[in-house]
Amino acid sequence: MVCADPYVKVSLMCDGRRLKKRKTSTKRNTLNPVYNEAIVFDVPPENIDQIHLSIAVMDYDRVGHNEIIGVCQVGNEAERLGRDHWSEMLSYPRKPIAHWHSLVEVRPCSNVHPFAEG
Repeated sequence: MVCADPYVKVSLMCDGRRLKKRKTSTKRNTLNPVYNEAIVFDVPPENIDQIHLSIAVMDYDRVGHNEIIGVCQVGNEAERLGRDHWSEMLSYPRKPIAHWHSLVEVRPCSNVHPFAEG
């Protein structure tokens, strides 16, 4: 059985640029991690319509590069669930809002990816 050492990297994005990033702790040897961690970004209200969150689940690797397990987005430009989650977070500022999100696999054909370690 293959296990991973997953962690989650959340990037605050604006116009394709990463403004800030936060990471969860790494959970060792599991394919079913539970984090129960809050990720908080302070964003001025006048900028809230221009940003979104890019979320990457990563597999920590002590040797070599950390690998992307999957990604999703939360924000106005996201798919349905990501947009709904964003609206709920904006409706209840400072209240933790948790949702499950499906991950999208990253295709290896792209040379540069916004979640790449660097």
